[in-house]
Amino acid sequence: MAEDYSSGCGSGSGEVVENTIYVGNLASAATEDLVAQFFGACGRVSAVRLAGDPAYACRFAFIEFYDRMSATKACSLTGTTFLERPLRVMLSKTPITPPNPILGAQPRSVAVVRRQQLSVEQVTRTIYVSGIDVHIGEEQLRQFFSVCGPVTVMKLCGDMQHPSRFAFVEFATIEAAMTAQSLTGLTLGNHVIKLRTH
Repeated sequence: MAEDYSSGCGSGSGEVVENTIYVGNLASAATEDLVAQFFGACGRVSAVRLAGDPAYACRFAFIEFYDRMSATKACSLTGTTFLERPLRVMLSKTPITPPNPILGAQPRSVAVVRRQQLSVEQVTRTIYVSGIDVHIGEEQLRQFFSVCGPVTVMKLCGDMQHPSRFAFVEFATIEAAMTAQSLTGLTLGNHVIKLRTH
């Protein structure tokens, strides 16, 4: 049975911490800044604790938001690909703890630095879209944004019980992502969409 790291840091009571999430299967190239930028699309991030040995292929993190709604929204990103790995996201069972000063202190290889540079570009090529009509599917959304340039990744999130959903759209180029921002305020289905970058 796999170990449940969602309660592996600090002394938890077993109850979830409403404004803190656990993120598993993070790539070793992930940094606290990149993680904060990625999840910042869900709401204001107050703290990030990146854990696990950087020498391993994957790590995990705890992310604290300023409010419960942002943390709940972030949980819908489970399965989303970040740095070429599908994330596992859930509400944490323990509050965030101060980072271990030893972690991340080791010098990183050139290959890791290059992966981090690529990760920054990937974030820049990705836009956050809110206010999406629940009757709009991923393929319709892809076609809508393809006028700006090739779409490489499309992740539609949110609960069908709510009046609108949100999505992360990654383009092949930074220019396409910048062009897409001009579409904010347009009507898609029966809703006006809003766009922003991470």
